[in-house]
Amino acid sequence: MKIRYYNFRSNYSPFANPVLRVMLEGMGLTRGNIFSKNLVVTVNSRNARIASLIFPFSKIIVWTHEPRYDSTAELQVRGFWGKKIDILNVFTGDVYWNNKHFFGRYHYDESINLGITTQRLEKVEDHVSGGDFSSWKVAVALFGKKEESKFTCPVNGINVDANKIRQEIAKIGHELGVCDILGSNWGGVAIEESGYSGSDENPWWERKHEVMSSYRFNIALENTIWPYYVTEKIWQSIRAYSLPVYWGKSSSIYETFPRDSFIDASEYSSVHDLFGVLSNMSYREWCERLNRCIETYNKQVEIKEKSPEYAGLKETIERLRKRLAL
Repeated sequence: MKIRYYNFRSNYSPFANPVLRVMLEGMGLTRGNIFSKNLVVTVNSRNARIASLIFPFSKIIVWTHEPRYDSTAELQVRGFWGKKIDILNVFTGDVYWNNKHFFGRYHYDESINLGITTQRLEKVEDHVSGGDFSSWKVAVALFGKKEESKFTCPVNGINVDANKIRQEIAKIGHELGVCDILGSNWGGVAIEESGYSGSDENPWWERKHEVMSSYRFNIALENTIWPYYVTEKIWQSIRAYSLPVYWGKSSSIYETFPRDSFIDASEYSSVHDLFGVLSNMSYREWCERLNRCIETYNKQVEIKEKSPEYAGLKETIERLRKRLAL
């Protein structure tokens, strides 16, 4: 079936990305207009209901990569005239279904790797020397501070937001004098208020890499806790040889990483206990944990070499066609 799609108040999806337009056309999906379309793509359920009123004879879907844009967990909702609206988002399992979506690309754009190179990393003993490990900077947090009113992302009655805990980790670590902060809205606390903004010559991910390389640990928690919502954070941290502090509970991360690799913040009863471990970890344990992370990173390099399309745009569109019977 030839599909003509139209974006109605839509962004943050393959259909709204001009870089991917040619690739989509090669898969039988052509960009239409308001008069020539049989698929209408929206960014959230509210806009989808409006679209169902305006376009009663078109198939309406919600598609977004960003958890905060739409947190509907149902596969379908009803619009005007009882019209069925299909939901494809983080929480339905149609956008992310493994932990490697961001490995070596920005969503489906292979021209942007977010600093996650698809080259094998050396083990840490070969890359750095322990030296006076106790004198190394302990931890860094690279993210902006959000208002408490935004500490919510309810899905089926459960708040899956992680901003509150990661900001608490950064704040307490800073108060203890063992965690530097880079990011906006921290009220003078951050050592770099603008965060890790970069330039065309030095993009933000390379600036972030430069910063993380000076720290033993990087606070790499996601802003949302949900299976397979694994962004660039943990991979960038490993590439910079900065052991990630991540959140394992209620995530899918252990499908990819072994135990005792990254530091799992969800396993500590308090943030103070967490920083006690980070501050006193031996160089030997740090090496062992980071090397397990590096082994995992290198396995993903091998997978990508063997199957470049793995979890790429082609597979995603095939899953979409099957899900929507197109």
